[in-house]
Amino acid sequence: MIYHSAFTKSSAASIKNHLRSVGVVSPQWEYTMFTETHFHSTTHEVLSIASGSAKCCFGGEQNEGRVEPVLEEGDVVIVRIMKGRKKLKHVHLVEEVINQVRNRFPPKISDIKKNIDALMEKDYIERLDNDELAYIA
Repeated sequence: MIYHSAFTKSSAASIKNHLRSVGVVSPQWEYTMFTETHFHSTTHEVLSIASGSAKCCFGGEQNEGRVEPVLEEGDVVIVRIMKGRKKLKHVHLVEEVINQVRNRFPPKISDIKKNIDALMEKDYIERLDNDELAYIA
């Protein structure tokens, strides 16, 4: 999920202080973007862009369905809700995203739905019967 301009005061120190103050995320490092392909099997990842911009690659360079957004100062990316759950009703996915980000910044349901649609277009998740979504990537 990508949230553009989530932080208006986007210095690294202000973002780190805000994340610590809400007590949901514990900042692990304050550096440039990781250059090697990697993944986290047991955690969600929150990336915050403190300055400049970065073209990121989610899903691996060899994956035709990869997502390559250009992220700008103040943007936040949250990676990995569906990977751990495998299947989730659409309404529950929206609720889960809201629960995970509401202490950090006010989420917009329209942004969440737009990101879910983008994940379906890239074949990361698919819609099943009864409004259920499944992780497939």
